[in-house]
Amino acid sequence: DAGVRLIWQSERNFAVKESISQIGHFEDAVFRALDQYSADEIRPVGEMYKDPQSGQSILLVRTEVN
Repeated sequence: DAGVRLIWQSERNFAVKESISQIGHFEDAVFRALDQYSADEIRPVGEMYKDPQSGQSILLVRTEVN
């Protein structure tokens, strides 16, 4: 549990193409998961930030069309 709140702002669901096993930072694992779609026409993209009011880490995922 990385203590990150997920906000899914996509009308699509994306299945992970390849399983990921990683020791290290949560952000690196998210990057590796999303990078699997980098060549796709329609892909999920993520943005991580801290909520300025609560200080909680947020992962916002939305759809991008190349």
